Amino acid sequence: MGDLVLSNARVLDGRGGIAERATVRLSGGRVAEVVPGTRAKAGPGPEKVDLSGATLMPALVDAHVHLSSYPTLPPPLRGEEPRTDALRYFELANCARDLVSMGVLTVRDVGSEGDHALHLRQAVRLGLCQGPRILTCARIVSATSPGCRVFGSMYRPADGPDEVRKAAREQLAAGADFVKVMATGARSVVLENPETAQLTRGEVRAVVEEAHRLGKRVAAHAEGLEGSRLAIEEGGNRDGRACGAKIRRVRADALELRIWGFSPICFSTPTGCVTACRP
Repeated sequence: MGDLVLSNARVLDGRGGIAERATVRLSGGRVAEVVPGTRAKAGPGPEKVDLSGATLMPALVDAHVHLSSYPTLPPPLRGEEPRTDALRYFELANCARDLVSMGVLTVRDVGSEGDHALHLRQAVRLGLCQGPRILTCARIVSATSPGCRVFGSMYRPADGPDEVRKAAREQLAAGADFVKVMATGARSVVLENPETAQLTRGEVRAVVEEAHRLGKRVAAHAEGLEGSRLAIEEGGNRDGRACGAKIRRVRADALELRIWGFSPICFSTPTGCVTACRP
């Protein structure tokens, strides 16, 4: 790939800075230089494109996706030709291509059917299809629960510290970039109560020990108070990035999370999304 110069661009640097009327030089498909307040000079040399004030920004990162949950085919019509299971891989390739076209160049897959995310990651790496960099947990480690019936091969059911440890090892052996556990049930599963912890402290500890021993991190699905506290105490305190955490209910529908060294965060329990942050 030859050099390319993009001039008259509004550049977001990804760190809060904005460069107006900047010139960006790309070499070998990578950004080589950003010079604010300049225009590319006409004449021989690399290809030049005047962006006329359009905005340039770093590629996006989607930190929570389920790659196998993005079908690109419309629902089948009654009586049409039956669809084979192999079509799912073509759908996955379409999904990966669509993500790149939207500017998403890294995704963190937090659970997909079977080994779909692992297969797609390998296909992208080998250049068989266009797609983002994929970080995946492979299958989600969960206690035997109603969610296992609903989500099927997305889950790896395990009960007791030894079996949960084995389940974590299986995901890492398959090539998982991190391990994910269901610290609570899912609100989308009618038969589950997401307010209580779904795994025991010993089970969560076993997963964290196994992942950290191999230099991997642990993600947790946590909606209710008890599961959130369990995930923080057994995960955050052992990660080396935060030395402690405290969580308490401040409203009927909200919790306050205080990690030492950071501002307290208030988030709503049904969705886990941040609603307020106080200094």
